[in-house]
Amino acid sequence: MTQATKTTAPETKSANTEVIAQVDQIKDQLKNVIRDLTTVGDLLKTAEKEKKASFKEVESVRATLRSLQRWRSENWFGRRVSARRPSPTH
Repeated sequence: MTQATKTTAPETKSANTEVIAQVDQIKDQLKNVIRDLTTVGDLLKTAEKEKKASFKEVESVRATLRSLQRWRSENWFGRRVSARRPSPTH
């Protein structure tokens, strides 16, 4: 080997070691990003389930309210009256 080859070999090894370290660092960062994205996806799925449950609950309350309003209008003093409130007179 010549003197030039001997001096570049350790430099090449050092450069390769640095590149390998950078690649490993990038891999770790990407793993963290994937973990974070998975967490975000899970949170979005949970939020969607809660939204659907809330919507169903609101619809149930609305149906109960409509039923009570019908009952009130049909049974208030034994006669059918409007479910609307009378307008205030001044």
